[in-house]
Amino acid sequence: MIIKKIESLMSETNLDDKIFNEIALEVFEHQYKNNPIYQRIAKQSKKPSHWQEIPLLNIDIFKKAEVICSNTKIQEIFYSSGTTSKEKSKHYISNKQIKLYEKSLYTSFSQAFNLEENKEEIEYIILTTSLEENPNSSLIYMFDYIKKKSLSKGDYFIKNNEIEVERLTNKLIQASKDKKKCLIVGTAFSLLSYLEQTPKDLIFDLKKDSMIMETGGFKGKYREIPKQDFYALLSKKFQITEKNIIGQYGMSELGCQYYDSFDNNKRFKIFKPWFRTRILRPDDLSQEVPIGESGIIAHYDLTNIDSASFILSGDLGIKLDNNRFDLISRLPKISLKGCSLFYE
Repeated sequence: MIIKKIESLMSETNLDDKIFNEIALEVFEHQYKNNPIYQRIAKQSKKPSHWQEIPLLNIDIFKKAEVICSNTKIQEIFYSSGTTSKEKSKHYISNKQIKLYEKSLYTSFSQAFNLEENKEEIEYIILTTSLEENPNSSLIYMFDYIKKKSLSKGDYFIKNNEIEVERLTNKLIQASKDKKKCLIVGTAFSLLSYLEQTPKDLIFDLKKDSMIMETGGFKGKYREIPKQDFYALLSKKFQITEKNIIGQYGMSELGCQYYDSFDNNKRFKIFKPWFRTRILRPDDLSQEVPIGESGIIAHYDLTNIDSASFILSGDLGIKLDNNRFDLISRLPKISLKGCSLFYE
């Protein structure tokens, strides 16, 4: 019954806090009763009467324990994208949960990139390895699911962790000549690496409604440049406007994803009817920061039905208003994570 309620939210456009509150409290009861790890955390707090009072699970626990409800069938295991010297999170996904994850990722992605418009004509260029090479990546699972469901012309352009520069360049040159709409998706590392492996004077004249999705950031590990400068380089290389470059924020421990939206040319992240975000004070996690101030990002993600829906992240964000926020960085002294580390 809870599954159907969550699915119904994915068809909504309005943020109905009353309905979200009712379902979130049901999800809390389900996870409190059936998830032993979460129960140990939640027992330390009073029983919530509102979703904002629901106890949060620190995201680092995914590195230490199997965060999963009892008596569930595990369908997938997503690993965080740390290096081999770093401890990786493991997100165990049940057979019920994977369906919510797929519907959530497709709904959000489709809305962000207007996927239902002329999707059969889109050249879908994926700057990651294939799912066969990396079966435990939530990001690659997402790209692969979209390819199978909607963008059948899609192709991967990283093999054995190396960008196929010549093949990709030929693809982009042909797309420029044919004036085909391209949708290029990948990590910030892979996109920047491709820019640096091609001549600066090689400019692709892509169809003007072509788009780029970048994710993962640089994490201070690789040729870090300001986001504004990075997007300016992409815009010049592919001859598309910076508004057609969409940043995505997600993680292996979540079933939801956030995409850039715009207001007066300013970027921000906004949540959907089936998930919420709060920006909390680092010195008092029971309090949300005022508008315009920064704090720790907390996620309330109903798609994580059989793992953990209420998560305290290791990310720093700024609260723009009650429905909008922007990602700033990782918090200091917290282990690196993020999709870009796959490529590095």
